[in-house]
Amino acid sequence: MINRIGAKVWKSDMNRFYVDPPDGGTAFIRDAEQLHHLKNVLRLKVNDAVAAFDGEGNEYTGNITAIEKNQAVIKVASSRPARRSRFKVAIACAVPKGERMDDVIDQLTQLGVERIIPLMTERVVVRLDDAKKEARLKRWQKIAKSAAVQSRRNTLPVIEPVTGFSDAVPLFRD
Repeated sequence: MINRIGAKVWKSDMNRFYVDPPDGGTAFIRDAEQLHHLKNVLRLKVNDAVAAFDGEGNEYTGNITAIEKNQAVIKVASSRPARRSRFKVAIACAVPKGERMDDVIDQLTQLGVERIIPLMTERVVVRLDDAKKEARLKRWQKIAKSAAVQSRRNTLPVIEPVTGFSDAVPLFRD
């Protein structure tokens, strides 16, 4: 891959972004935080080389063709299909108090765990109503996406909704 000043760039040197699965050789970065990072932090321009992944294991390289207000457009130059692991690791973890579960999600994502199940057990101090459970789940999914970008992981873990122990046991039979 050649960047806009003509220097050869290796995939490991490229900035990585999460994208929806490309449609017809074009991928879009629509996440507001990633778009801000692309435009204002990294100050990438049209024709800059980037790497992307779709969360399903596929990895892409390409060049930015447009940077708009709500999205960046990437023309996919090459792709690499998903590589499946022989092992599928699922972790059930009681929800600790404070923001510690954020760190748990981050570290488990970087380690390659496929499924994370937050548990509400008898001795858990944290009490979450339905609205807070939904808000936490969205936050944890966002943290997992960031951790996958940082660790160059091409798949996102499935983060189950907060559940009790007896409801979590059947999830391990898949």
